[in-house]
Amino acid sequence: MKSKSEKDYIEQIVPYAQEAQKAFGYLASVLIAQACQENGYGLDNDCLVLMDANNILGMKRELLNDTWNSDYWDGSYIVKPTPEWYNGKLTYINDAFRKYASIRDCIMDYCQFMRDAKRSNGSYKYRDVLGITDPAELIKQVRTRGYCTDPTYDYSIVKIIAKHNLTQYDIKEAEPMHEIIDITAENHAPRTRTLPIKYIVMHYLGVPNADNPYLYNGGYGGHYNVTRAGKIYKAVDPRKGVVWHCGGGLQGNGGHTFYGKCTNYNSIGIECGVCADTDAKDLSGDSYLWYFTEETQEAAAWLVAQLMKEYNIDIDHVIRHYDVTGKCCPNPYVLNNKRKTSWTWEQFKAKVKSYLEGAESVREDVYMVEFKVIGKGDNNEDVGTAQKLLNADGYTDPNGNPLKVDKDFGDNTAYAVGEFQKNNGLEADKVIGPKTWARLFGK
Repeated sequence: MKSKSEKDYIEQIVPYAQEAQKAFGYLASVLIAQACQENGYGLDNDCLVLMDANNILGMKRELLNDTWNSDYWDGSYIVKPTPEWYNGKLTYINDAFRKYASIRDCIMDYCQFMRDAKRSNGSYKYRDVLGITDPAELIKQVRTRGYCTDPTYDYSIVKIIAKHNLTQYDIKEAEPMHEIIDITAENHAPRTRTLPIKYIVMHYLGVPNADNPYLYNGGYGGHYNVTRAGKIYKAVDPRKGVVWHCGGGLQGNGGHTFYGKCTNYNSIGIECGVCADTDAKDLSGDSYLWYFTEETQEAAAWLVAQLMKEYNIDIDHVIRHYDVTGKCCPNPYVLNNKRKTSWTWEQFKAKVKSYLEGAESVREDVYMVEFKVIGKGDNNEDVGTAQKLLNADGYTDPNGNPLKVDKDFGDNTAYAVGEFQKNNGLEADKVIGPKTWARLFGK
């Protein structure tokens, strides 16, 4: 199915990607971008043998030692050279690839693999990525679980999605409606609201595997409580009552930005049930073992969005207890270590924004929070990522040779960065900061 253009190629794939999303829950935008990345939009002559085999996703003959059974592949295959990354170096090997009766079978086979593939211990390797509604997070999870060897594969996919606005092809489901269970009659807030509400403050219940939708004695706790299962309880009407949740003296060496500005009297408190990745009964508040479930985070983000609309609060006034007193609360969003299913604080706020906007989008600002400003003399993974992206855009060293991906920000990389910045209307300072990172990712 050699294509005539990038647009022509994408249009051929769209209906099958959407069918697969309906059947398996894997985003159509990501499937389309992967098909574009794997064979250069059907325009790369080196990929014609795979195109002839209808293998538009680069599916290997053997995947996880065939620990799953395919409904869309009859066992036929071809052999061709293919690039693989080993120990940071690009190497070409001969490998066997599946041959399909149609591109639809290829796409469906890939999605069935994501659903059914198991590790040697019997656990599903990818199944929980199905249904992820953030394209960047979806492909990052797939890449980091070993689906491909290219360390920048997910970044390339995000760039393609942004370039062609592929999220327009995602099947948008109505946002889940969360029920708010009103238990205000069972609680008592001894203090009456007198000041306008200006802040929403997030907390966690620092007790292993605890859910508690009720106020503690004396009116301590949150106006709202979100359980580990994603149920939302309204303990106190924020318009009427004040609860103790974000006061106290300064703690730790960080946070404190809103100390003296955000108080119990001008804020809404939201407590979130939390899990601990340990059997220990006593766990310190700054332990790296705390984590949130997906259900808790989804429900909490939805709740925050509703409260922002109701009380006219902007995202900059959605804060953590940590931002007031310096307390490590909510722990998973202070440490931002993404323990198990926990998001980062920036990802949580991005989810809140998506509920406000009523749609998911590719959020490069969240996706790139991991990258630091880099320049000459640096030697790290971020440099390698930049080199790979510059290479993909055709930038070279001063002698016209392909830029070497060696993670070393030397003269050759500085030259390529400078040329990229000139061509994209940026200051040619040969330093990769937020603006240059954004342009590298096609924003």
